[in-house]
Parts: sequence; C-alpha cells; structure tokens
Amino acid sequence: MASIDEIRGEIESFFVALGQIPASYLPDAIKPLRRFAPQRGNSVRVTFRARSPEDPKKSRQIRSDADESYFDQATCSIVISYESAAESCTADVKISQTAAAPAPVDGGNIQSDLIVALEKAERDPRFREFVALKKFRDEYLPQLGYVWAQARDACGDALADAIEQQIILKGSVFNPRLPHPTTTIRLNREHPAVNEVLRVRAAERSAFRPVQIQGPPLSQTILSERR
Repeated sequence: MASIDEIRGEIESFFVALGQIPASYLPDAIKPLRRFAPQRGNSVRVTFRARSPEDPKKSRQIRSDADESYFDQATCSIVISYESAAESCTADVKISQTAAAPAPVDGGNIQSDLIVALEKAERDPRFREFVALKKFRDEYLPQLGYVWAQARDACGDALADAIEQQIILKGSVFNPRLPHPTTTIRLNREHPAVNEVLRVRAAERSAFRPVQIQGPPLSQTILSERR
C-alpha cells in the first residue's frame, strides 16, 4: 500500500507534467486540469488534511509516512499550494475556484532535453557508429523519463523543429538489411543553442571541487606512520 508521501509525489509530478505537455497532446477530459499546473517560476505542493472529529471546522495534516488508507474522501481534503520566491497562494481543490491559465509552453525545456538526450545517445555504445532517427525517437527518448517524450507526436515535433533550426543534422547510411538507407541524426555542435546547453551540463558535472587541506599529502602521512 502506498504512503501519503508517495501519493503526494505522484500528484505533484502529474501537475508539473501537465504544464510541460502542450494542450493539443492531452485528452479532452484532462485539459481542464491543466489550469492547475504550476506557472513558470512556481513550484507545486500537495498536502493531505483530515478534519478534526472534535471541531469539523479545523483540520490537521496527515502524516507523510501514513498509508493511503488514512485518506477518507468523506472527511479529508487535498490542498494544492503554489509557491515562488516572491509570493505564494493556496487553492483547496474541494472548493470551486478560477485559476489563471499557465504560461504557454514555448518548448525551450523540450529543446534542452532533446540536446542532452542526443548527446547521451552519441556516447551510448548501443548506437555504435551512428544514431538512427527512428530508434532514437521511438525507443531511446521515451526511456529517458522526460514527460513530453511519452507522446510520440511530441517527440516527432521536437525533432522536426530541431532539424529545421539545424540544431540537429540529418544524414543517411547504407543498410544492407533494408531496401532504403537508414536516416541518422547528430548534434550540430557549432550551433549556439547546442553549445550553451552542453556548456551548462559540463559546468554541472564539474560542480564538485576537492577541498584543499593544509599539511603534507595523505599518502606521505600514511607512509610516515608505517615507518
């Protein structure tokens, strides 16, 4: 049985995902919930509350380590909070409210994800000498955990946009097992957008810096102790 904390994480991830996927890719039944997706720069926080038996007007937060059986729809509520560095606001999902529509998704995050994904694929031994467009789109991208990549149409659109902007370069190689060449893709590492994303990624990977400790090297100290 899932814990309240696990369910909270699932719901928060769901609302974040709604803001990342273009509305055109969502089923009509889910589109209204997109209004509750956190706007850019905000974070979403979900809490579970139970009404007090002594005073129904008061409620307490359900412990995060409690299991899901502690949540009773007849006596409990789910509260969605939106927070930013400047301000915060709270909306109780049990009360009908009008929420501001989220900022349009401009695809910037998708573009960065795509660059990072292709850079990984180019280093992945499973692709050997080249990255096949179809395998990258249909198999590799969905496995990386990007929310937008779970929709095949979104993958295709993202790749088409990147190819049109020459962020990704197309090619072809002879394939003896097929009657036509295999379409390949690779990063255009001379493109400014690619350079910027890879620069940020490199900076993140090298964020750790060893701490300098005064005194002789540790190896010298160990050797001295042994003597």
